[in-house]
Amino acid sequence: MRAPLDEYAIRKSAREATVVIRERRHVHLGNAKVTLFLAAVVYSVVALGDDPSAITYGVGVAVFIALSVWHESVIRALVRARRAVAYYDQGAARIEDRWMRGEASGDRFRDRDHPYADDLDIFGPSSLFQLLSGCRTPMGEARLASWLLRASPVAEIRDRQATVAALRGYIDLRERIAVVNAGRRRSIDAVRLIEWAEQGGELPRIRPLVVGAGIAFAVTVGLYLNGGPGTPAVVVLAVNAVLMAWLFKRCHPLVERPWRRCWRGTAWTGPPGGWKRWRNCRRWRRCRRRSAS
Repeated sequence: MRAPLDEYAIRKSAREATVVIRERRHVHLGNAKVTLFLAAVVYSVVALGDDPSAITYGVGVAVFIALSVWHESVIRALVRARRAVAYYDQGAARIEDRWMRGEASGDRFRDRDHPYADDLDIFGPSSLFQLLSGCRTPMGEARLASWLLRASPVAEIRDRQATVAALRGYIDLRERIAVVNAGRRRSIDAVRLIEWAEQGGELPRIRPLVVGAGIAFAVTVGLYLNGGPGTPAVVVLAVNAVLMAWLFKRCHPLVERPWRRCWRGTAWTGPPGGWKRWRNCRRWRRCRRRSAS
């Protein structure tokens, strides 16, 4: 078995090559979709005086949908490859002692009266918590902090070590877990999120109406493309727009409510870069207005 640093370097190079391939394919598919759209516009202008072919439009729509699905899968693969590159880069940084960073220092768990936390640099910049933490949620950070602040039973420690030893050779599995979990840290209060999830449903049961509206729109568009009147398609489109706006108005509070409650309930020590930098940030001002509403 190769040394960990060599293994990480090889895998990082392979994922970087994958990123290059996916980026090239992403650009090509985007250009193909734009070209297909422009071709549809040109065909519509040319065939405006004649009878446009519904079959031609149908084939074009089918090809565009197929390209969109393919493009979406390529974008997802590109994101996964970029996250894998970052994962191996972070692993190499820990091995080479380049892991110090300015986030997730664990300062909110610091207890000045703890017998050894400050002496051993458990929390704070360039601390043991930063070295070990790969947490993405406050719940995970709290669990890691509890392990570092309190002695665990010997049997539990041995179980953890056995788990680490069992996962040592499963590098691909660890990469998949890290890639799925990668991204921005979530400011979530688990207790309040569970309370919101256990509440009764607040949305009306209108799935048949939504399905019927979609079918009606497809039928009216098909009739229009085959020489029928276009008024029914416009009417159905307007009804769909009103229905979507109403559903969004009902769904938006359900999505925003747990976000606001969890944001307020999280013990957050401050944004990266310090408060002075983020007070002037447009996104930070928008978040403050949402929290105040």
